[in-house]
Amino acid sequence: MKKTIYLVLILALAVPTVSFAQLLNPEKINSDIKIDTAGNISAQNVKIIQFAGNTIYGRLFWEESSIRITVKTDKASITKKYGEKMAVSEMKLDDRLNVDGSLEIGTDNLTVIAKTIKNVSDQNQAGKFSGIITGPAAPYGFLLKTDSGETITLAANSSLVVDKGNRRLGYNDIKVGDRVLEVEGVLNRANNILDAKRVKIYIDLSVFNGRNYQGILKSLSGTELPTTATVTVGGRDYTVKLGAKTSVLNNKKYATKLSRFVIGDTVRFYGAIPEGDDMYYVIGEVIRNLEL
Repeated sequence: MKKTIYLVLILALAVPTVSFAQLLNPEKINSDIKIDTAGNISAQNVKIIQFAGNTIYGRLFWEESSIRITVKTDKASITKKYGEKMAVSEMKLDDRLNVDGSLEIGTDNLTVIAKTIKNVSDQNQAGKFSGIITGPAAPYGFLLKTDSGETITLAANSSLVVDKGNRRLGYNDIKVGDRVLEVEGVLNRANNILDAKRVKIYIDLSVFNGRNYQGILKSLSGTELPTTATVTVGGRDYTVKLGAKTSVLNNKKYATKLSRFVIGDTVRFYGAIPEGDDMYYVIGEVIRNLEL
């Protein structure tokens, strides 16, 4: 029995001890503190241990040593790491703070009346970004190469509003190669994922202006208006919607009938492409057969 007790004691003594500071500072991030003769103090990497209203109780660490520090925030300007304002209520236990202020008078412990506090653990950066969509991002989202040269991920978001020209679309309407004029949101610098609510994408609206086209009639759905024609222009097939008020003309610009049109005829039509993804769909206002 005594041998067993001795063996347990020996094993217990053989186990490496872990200091209090090591338990509270597993990240092994050391602090820094400077205090001048006027009582002004600057402390970096203060770890939050506890909250009491707007007062923060923290610790400063150096390897296996630590000291307590109390930070009073009522008069402080508080920001996140990248400058966005924040409140004490947004902070979390174990966050790291950089604190500047002055020592509280009349206390026998380390208490700071803070002037500025920066939460260096908060990696979120609110801002506006622009650039080019360069590809999909795994497992979800799109890669955005910003105008400043960095690549961030535009997170998939079913509620994201996408403005393309005069159209209001959704996340699934974003395409590789799109030019993002502006996207506003919150960028998590820890993983470079941007959570956005709205994105504005450039589109050349002049392509939707009415203009003349000329090509070969490939098909005609019917000989009475309204109907649809397919015309090959420069090797591309255009679908031309001919409405009830579309003008049907011959070569001399006199009114004629679609029943006189023959597949293979050279035709000229005027119309506009409606805003959309199909750049070969035209609302025809005039169709003219150059062989009649």
